[in-house]
Amino acid sequence: MNKKRAVLIFICAVLTALCVAGFFAVWQMKSLFGYRVWQNFYSEKEMSHDVIFYGASMVYADVSPVTLWREQGIAAYDLSGSGQPLWDTYFCIKESLKTQRPKLLAIECSDLKYTEEYTENRTAESLFGMKPSLNKIRAVRASVKPGELVDHLLEFPIWHSRFSELGKDDFEFVRDPSLGRNFKGYKAYFNVTPFESLNDVRDVAAMAPVTPRRDLFLRNIVRLSKEEGLPLLLFLSPTNHEYPEEKALFNFGEEIARSENVPFVDFSDYMRDMGLDPGNDFADDLHLCASGSEKFSRFLGEYLMANYDLTDRRGEAGYESWDECVREFDEKAGNEALSKETDMVAYSRLLGQGPYYSFVISMEGVNSKENPYIRETLENLGISADRYEDGGVWIVENVEGTESRILYSSVGFSEYEHHMDIGSLAVSVSGAASERRDITGNISPVIDRMIKITGQQEIQFTEHGINILVYDRKFDIIVDKAGFDTDTGYGVVR
Repeated sequence: MNKKRAVLIFICAVLTALCVAGFFAVWQMKSLFGYRVWQNFYSEKEMSHDVIFYGASMVYADVSPVTLWREQGIAAYDLSGSGQPLWDTYFCIKESLKTQRPKLLAIECSDLKYTEEYTENRTAESLFGMKPSLNKIRAVRASVKPGELVDHLLEFPIWHSRFSELGKDDFEFVRDPSLGRNFKGYKAYFNVTPFESLNDVRDVAAMAPVTPRRDLFLRNIVRLSKEEGLPLLLFLSPTNHEYPEEKALFNFGEEIARSENVPFVDFSDYMRDMGLDPGNDFADDLHLCASGSEKFSRFLGEYLMANYDLTDRRGEAGYESWDECVREFDEKAGNEALSKETDMVAYSRLLGQGPYYSFVISMEGVNSKENPYIRETLENLGISADRYEDGGVWIVENVEGTESRILYSSVGFSEYEHHMDIGSLAVSVSGAASERRDITGNISPVIDRMIKITGQQEIQFTEHGINILVYDRKFDIIVDKAGFDTDTGYGVVR
């Protein structure tokens, strides 16, 4: 009896532990950089990275492993976190060397300009995704004040209040599908902040000392690279924010590098050489947008191939995930382009090209047979305009390598109601008989068409034109909800 009781207690204890672990896995903080980037890094094939980039947001926004692979075949990964200080970088390097042996450690050094001695608010962004280890304990201890150490080691006291914020993404235990299965730490910024000109502080020769801790950990990073026998590059990403007082601090860092016989490159000095356009290539004064990142990464890749013993891995077995990374990035860039397109016909062309798009389109208040613009739009989507001149609704699925297929349709003046799961979306479409007065005062029978996602507002941007809902099955996201209104010359409404 006692033995059975002991076994029962043991089983209950194990089940309780598993439930608590699962609950905490859902509840814990899941910042993109600090959790997701480590989550993906640990799942990477061991000993497959030739270059690892470390640092703050100027790494994950500016350094594109996509471009480095596409242009030079460099197998690179961005292992960075928002506002990552040099002491976090040091321990991130040590953690990464447990599974990777890169041919180059590349450290973005913008942290040299800051003065904070402790970075509790950034610890979660850089370290919470690390696996438990002595290295993680040392990393947290270096990052927080002594009185905050226990809370940050336990983590739960830091993120316990986010229970009300839990959403679908918190249940993605293995990978966040919106990042892609082959995410390499790069987060492209597609917004643009225009500037009139590029800052130029190349002539500043003054030096100002960085904080003692930054001096110490920069030297620690240099020492670690020498102990491991790994080449090291210290660099600064191009920004339009660099001022004389900051340049003086960076010059001091460059002097430390020179004394240690380590390269230090401020790529802001080469913005014109890489062709950066102040009006189109910056997300803000600190970060490049996607087009700027592409230009910088192409320039960076050329520099790396000329100065380090790197191999073009394209076509080599074991590096297929970088090919997939490029494809996934191009698909995400296509999503961005679609969500910003304002011309209806151009929009329909982009929509027809997305291999993983499912979309719902409703048309009302227009006659497709008499409207060549509507006609071309529908035909680009595989819908014959001759058959549906009085309006209709269609649920369409694009299939990679084949034409789109219509999963459901209802046309003309028939009332309808239909429910369908599209990926993780529960979508319903409906059409009810009604009447509508036109601008001349005439009343005509119509079908009021609605698109609705369960738990969200109905999608009906226009009563005279086309309404569209676009969903990406691969990344499990709504790409766009838009309407094109004939009363405004087919202007887009979002």
